[in-house]
Amino acid sequence: MWYKVKRILVGTQQVRPSETVQTFDFQNDWNLWWVWFTKRWTPSYVSWQWWTIGTNSIESYEAWIMPPSSIYKWTLKQVKIWFSKNNVQTSGTGQGAWICNSDLSISCHYTHPRSEWPAILYYTNWSTYFTSAANIYWEIYISYILNDDNSMVVDINWTTYNIWNYASVFRWLWNNKNLCLDICRWGTDAPYIRKVQIKTL
Repeated sequence: MWYKVKRILVGTQQVRPSETVQTFDFQNDWNLWWVWFTKRWTPSYVSWQWWTIGTNSIESYEAWIMPPSSIYKWTLKQVKIWFSKNNVQTSGTGQGAWICNSDLSISCHYTHPRSEWPAILYYTNWSTYFTSAANIYWEIYISYILNDDNSMVVDINWTTYNIWNYASVFRWLWNNKNLCLDICRWGTDAPYIRKVQIKTL
């Protein structure tokens, strides 16, 4: 479902731009035409519940789901993901759901797989950027806020991390219809993507 916030005008100037919010609630609205791509295993949609991946808690699985092409309108402002992360990660294990492109050369995610410490990671062209993050688990949300000054704020359960100068990279993926959600697990239980919200201006 989506709704539009009306423009607010003062005289002839617009003081707040129009916003479109599209909510993809997989627990209440079927799979909503998201498309899966296999990397290591094929993700599955559990009817009226969530997207998940894999069947064996000691194996490694990873794949992408992509939103329907009809949503690529206006300027991307925010992507918010609600997902489960069933336990505290330790060295050699990982669960996650994050935004990336279809070959994973651009990625920004919570809980760096196979790392002892959770992190916000951005990488492209084999360069990396890490920010320490709390090792939270059970149902959490991760929100990517793309600002007009090119900064990107990552909000994880109401704790924010500034990752500067990367908003344009993810908007470029959006403009090229190549913004994906990665879902993965390494040596642990399956994560579940329950809901995704996309805000545009």
